[in-house]
Amino acid sequence: MRLIWSVASSGIDQNLRGVTYGKGLFVAVGDKGTILTSSDGKAWSKQNTDFGQDLWGVTYSRAFDGFIAVGAWGTVLYSSDGKTWLRKKVNGADWLYGVVGDSRLVAVGARGLTITFGPSFNQPSSKRECNERLLGVVSHNTGALSVGEKGTILYSPDKKLWQKVASGVQANLWDVAKRIFDSTFIAVGESGTILLLSPSENGIEWNEGEHAEWEIKAVSSGSGPNLFGVVHAYYQDSSSGLIQNMGMFIAVGEKGTIILSEDGLNWDQVHSATQETLWGIAYGYDSGLVVAVGENGTILNGARSD
Repeated sequence: MRLIWSVASSGIDQNLRGVTYGKGLFVAVGDKGTILTSSDGKAWSKQNTDFGQDLWGVTYSRAFDGFIAVGAWGTVLYSSDGKTWLRKKVNGADWLYGVVGDSRLVAVGARGLTITFGPSFNQPSSKRECNERLLGVVSHNTGALSVGEKGTILYSPDKKLWQKVASGVQANLWDVAKRIFDSTFIAVGESGTILLLSPSENGIEWNEGEHAEWEIKAVSSGSGPNLFGVVHAYYQDSSSGLIQNMGMFIAVGEKGTIILSEDGLNWDQVHSATQETLWGIAYGYDSGLVVAVGENGTILNGARSD
């Protein structure tokens, strides 16, 4: 799976912090409430909203039938089509940096904040799980794995009860992604830190008060540019629904850094066509298109060439 990278015009100069894909649509979010949408990753439209808070994370949820964006001062926005957005009230929320959801939605943020929402955003439940900022989160079966400052990793089997996972590093971890075929995760962060994670045999099921056991390998630490986003890309045939290849992890970061790995252990850097810092990355699973977003409205397309 080879990608050719090119620059797309966003028409804005605001920093873009996150991007997701769903319903055949890419949605990017950023500073001062910026929201952009595109069906092909090339032509982007700015959506007019009345929200001025910085937005840091965005996801698509089939269960919620739409897009959810989160950001400063507990901002939570919802849209069924990426164009019309509604604010969801969250009492006492702090800054939120990441969000992920299926049957149950979870957002993570400052001072170890986790907020869990039931169907239709009913009965939000918030907790402080640690003192560090939680910066990224990914789903795993019915649970989730979150990463953050000072090597913080938290795991929850149900998105309610969380336990710390010993990472063995002190670097800030900015994002985490899961390979679709198994329980292999990649976390990326400060100074080129890359961690390969997988649950041990008893790591998924544990009782309250027990330590969640994971196998963690530090692939790279302290020797490269900051990495802010990571995704697992694969190609799924839109008509048959079949996975066409094993895919690869793609991480992005400072000065336009883009690195790729099929196994999570061996990484190659590629030419990215920009020197701007890239903050987020998403994959259009039925189109094979990868979109990365970053500073000053930067948007890159990675198109399959095979």
